[in-house]
Amino acid sequence: MHGLIHIVLKSLVEERFGHDSWQAICSELGIDDDSQILQLKQYDDAISVAGVVATAKVLGVGAADALKLFGEHFIRFIAADYMRMLKSMGDTLQQFLINMNHLHYSLERTFRDSTFPYLEVTNLKTNEGGAVSFTLSYSSVRKDLLAPVIEGALPMFGKMVFKQDIAMMRDATPVMGCDVSWTVDTKALDANTVGADVEQHGQQKIGDFVTLHSTLVAMFSCCPCPSQTLDVAVDLVKAEPATTVSLDQMVRLSLPQAVQIELDDLQQLVKQSNEPAALLMRGTPASEVTADWGLAEQLAQAAQFWNSNVGAAIDYSRSKPTDVATRFVSHSWSPPSNWQDIMGSDCCYGEVKATQLKLFAQDIAQKEGCQWTEVLFWIDKCCIPQRHPLMETCVGLIEEFIKRCQGITVMFTWEYFTRLWCVYEWASFLVFIDPTDVDICVDVFMRPASQKLLVESVAGFSLDKAQCYRESDRAILMAKVREYYHSERAFEDFARGTAVALLALAGCRKASRGETEHEDNFTSWVELADRLGYSKLASALRTADPRGWRSIAQGEGGSIGKSLGSGSRVWQQHFSELMEAWFLREVMPVLKELKTTAVRPEVERLSTEVKEERMDKLISIRSQSSAAAAAAAAATEACTPRQSCSELANDADAINVLPDPLKHSTPQVSQDLLRIMGRVTESQPRRGRSVSKGIFGQVVRRGRRLPVD
Repeated sequence: MHGLIHIVLKSLVEERFGHDSWQAICSELGIDDDSQILQLKQYDDAISVAGVVATAKVLGVGAADALKLFGEHFIRFIAADYMRMLKSMGDTLQQFLINMNHLHYSLERTFRDSTFPYLEVTNLKTNEGGAVSFTLSYSSVRKDLLAPVIEGALPMFGKMVFKQDIAMMRDATPVMGCDVSWTVDTKALDANTVGADVEQHGQQKIGDFVTLHSTLVAMFSCCPCPSQTLDVAVDLVKAEPATTVSLDQMVRLSLPQAVQIELDDLQQLVKQSNEPAALLMRGTPASEVTADWGLAEQLAQAAQFWNSNVGAAIDYSRSKPTDVATRFVSHSWSPPSNWQDIMGSDCCYGEVKATQLKLFAQDIAQKEGCQWTEVLFWIDKCCIPQRHPLMETCVGLIEEFIKRCQGITVMFTWEYFTRLWCVYEWASFLVFIDPTDVDICVDVFMRPASQKLLVESVAGFSLDKAQCYRESDRAILMAKVREYYHSERAFEDFARGTAVALLALAGCRKASRGETEHEDNFTSWVELADRLGYSKLASALRTADPRGWRSIAQGEGGSIGKSLGSGSRVWQQHFSELMEAWFLREVMPVLKELKTTAVRPEVERLSTEVKEERMDKLISIRSQSSAAAAAAAAATEACTPRQSCSELANDADAINVLPDPLKHSTPQVSQDLLRIMGRVTESQPRRGRSVSKGIFGQVVRRGRRLPVD
């Protein structure tokens, strides 16, 4: 466990029982110099457990009482540094506990080697005088071992953060599926009651929030302290509000001359090509457009990218040419009109998209057996040349780009189905991509206030309600629907049915964590299937058993240890396999029947050909990648050193190809931009001309060469 636990333990003992008691505990541990266990680093679990046992022995209390004292003191200890963060997680104690559950779910997806506890708030009642009571239930792979810590921590937390007196009575019988349940009664305290309870531990600072939550990860999930960045909301950097402009407006925006020339050359090639989509197909590495909550600067940059559809040359340079992208990202640039009312005034739409895509890149990487940074997203702002007439060409090729993606990731808000181009993408990918390759990002948008909105957005979907900048765009959508589907009604039925199935699948993992989560994230979609008349789909969905799958996956091998530490990755993978096997076995046959009813036969035959062609390209890409890696390794020692990034950053010719606003940036910024833009120009003589990879890595033919990298 983390050394912070030992620091808090020492603070507790010395404050409440005196320095001699701490010395006696150190003697029990066989430690002469306590600095050996008081560093902010990871220690063996055995040391921490022995410390708790020794504390109980010296103080003459039971282990449960020692843990309860620790929980109470831990809150007092951290409050001096983290009161602002603690208050930001909810306006009431109940909201805080629910948000902790969402946090643990997100952490469980981020830290694949960890298993986090589950908290459930039920039976909420407001009594006379404003007092509130509820049932708090807790489940963990450690069963009730750490329940005393909560019994100490929660009353102190309520007192210090919410100025409430909290009484907890452990119930004789826990809520079904949980390890411990308490009846919790709260009542307001005088505002001046809590001031003296904050522990002033000035000489021993905890550090940042990453350190704090690393301690909680270690304590509650029994896994090594993760080395990767925590995906946790801390002090959110305020990003600019989301803005969008029309395609016509973007095309009229100006470009630096060098970029304009490069794109003009590319446009000429596209006009001469029989396969323009092949020339224009690109993918954006996940690392270019995603971020962790814990990295404020990176998060602010990613949020700025996602908060506006207005792009520049630097955005196009984030992507690179590819035959096949990993996922097409379908989303709306604008947040729902009531976003802040539903999600909160401090919740930034751009930040949510950036952090959620990072999680999905990790999910995809685990499934594909690659690094998450290798996942390539097709994102219009990066993969379509901004501020150039090629934009209109690319928009007309959206369907072709979808065909060249292995799957699609949908940012599904409660207004997704009201955006015309989102509907267009949905109509296209339902034809050319299997439902098993569709990732629905909805967890983060699933709040108590948004649950009904999400359900009703699917129930009330219709083509007539789709909104667009230009009414002429509606004709494009309707033509596509008539081309692919037997009728508009057939498409709407297929779209709604598929949405219900995919949203239910997306809710399975979260539904596995408890009864309330199951009701909110899964049962509501089963009920909607019944309401809309999809009886076969409703029957298929009812065969799901997310909580049973989780139990089977965690209990594999008959040992709790299988669900802890490195075993967590194993059980999470097993859970995914059980969930996917169920979907293929029970739900896919129903969706295939819906598709057969809705889609024209000739389009279905075309869909099969597209999938086979995409698979052939993937096999070819992987084969070429293996061969290229072997050749590169063999040629490494023979290569002459390339011009360094620092030299390039000071190269006037190199700087001149950057967008105008960045020409006079610092050497470090220029160095980073040049690296991102991938300015490798490989030239060969060809009839007095050169064939080069320009500033965007695209092969173009020109009568001159750019500066060679």
